[in-house]
Amino acid sequence: MAGADEPWWYISLEERAALVGALGGITFGYDIGVISGALVSLKGDFGLDDQAEGMVVAMIAVGQIPGAVIGGLVTDQMGRRFAIFVQNACYLAGTLLTAYATSLEQLVCGQLVVGVGVAFSVTSNISYVTEMVGPQRAGAMVATYELATTFGVLLAYLVFLGVGAGEDAWRTMFLCGLTFPLLQALAVYPMPESPVWLFSKGRVGAARRALLALHDEGPKARPRAKRAPGDAGDSGAGYGRYGGSG
Repeated sequence: MAGADEPWWYISLEERAALVGALGGITFGYDIGVISGALVSLKGDFGLDDQAEGMVVAMIAVGQIPGAVIGGLVTDQMGRRFAIFVQNACYLAGTLLTAYATSLEQLVCGQLVVGVGVAFSVTSNISYVTEMVGPQRAGAMVATYELATTFGVLLAYLVFLGVGAGEDAWRTMFLCGLTFPLLQALAVYPMPESPVWLFSKGRVGAARRALLALHDEGPKARPRAKRAPGDAGDSGAGYGRYGGSG
């Protein structure tokens, strides 16, 4: 929140990190909740029987199986921010494929890709928020992800109530879900990478700059962040929970 020397609209990097996580939670919740309402019109437009209906619904869960494995590897090897971008790309591609599907096969493929994004969301968002906000606020800030997930499910049902069950109504419901991954991508773009991940990869100078931006930010502190030492020659001392003396 804004301090005494900051404008009223100022939002700290920690709070912006929590916002990034919350947008991920809303996307997660919306995409697992939207199928319930969409099926009402989907069954009529595609003539789905019980088996086909179950297949469409199950594909999100099926997509989470490879998504959990790949998401964990990408989050650890490529970084939390990168994994969030991949997650949003999966959401966008899967949602578009689903919304413009003209066959059962396209529906299944679209939901499968969304399922991969759901698995990425859990690994990338939780890791990013936890490592960005610090130990004192981590529990409260990560809880916003869970709360936002619940809100996303509720929002999906509200969209269904507003759109109804007419012809092609399901397409509108899925397309509404494009809003949140786009917003999250825009929100995380100017954010720094997790200092914990940077330090684990030996990028000590970048981790130091991220820490300065997070915990010593504000108009008066920005010149200090610019003078932070580079990657070469940093010892990493004094990092507290973010590093050691190596």
